[in-house]
Amino acid sequence: TQSTWGCSGRGSVLTMATSRFRLDNLGSLPEVEVPLYYEVWNWEGDTSVLPIKWYEALRRSYAKQLWSEWSPDRLEAEYVHRRDFDPANFFFLTQRGNVGACCFAGNGEQEDIGMIEWLCVDPSCIRDKVGKCVLTLAARRLRDLGRTSCVVSVPTARQDLMDDLTRLGFVSVA
Repeated sequence: TQSTWGCSGRGSVLTMATSRFRLDNLGSLPEVEVPLYYEVWNWEGDTSVLPIKWYEALRRSYAKQLWSEWSPDRLEAEYVHRRDFDPANFFFLTQRGNVGACCFAGNGEQEDIGMIEWLCVDPSCIRDKVGKCVLTLAARRLRDLGRTSCVVSVPTARQDLMDDLTRLGFVSVA
């Protein structure tokens, strides 16, 4: 399908081919398995570097047409400085300070449905299962916030991410 990718109605993003996935039973999530030598960061501590880390992950994860309209400043303006921004909803999976994967848990179109947004996975880290880890972290956060299901859209060019979603029990939806 053609849809906006990256966020749910916040700012302008490119229209491109994406696949949308949904998980209806957030109670069935596996335990979080952080890969060896990786650590989980949230939006905390010295946050001045985090928009830059997010942007680097976006650049490594996707083709230029996806990230060329974005910048660390734009991320802060359109997400971080919003009243409803929750630092605990943003997940980075890092190895020696380099982001292998990141995403954040946001509000969906309905109160009981959450959305995983801006899923970025560095292709060089795929075999480390960082995508599965960061997806599980975000889905568990949505469950803890009272959501019963969640959706995520990914560009169809990233078959590896679609495979991770399927392994976690997400199903493709129209």
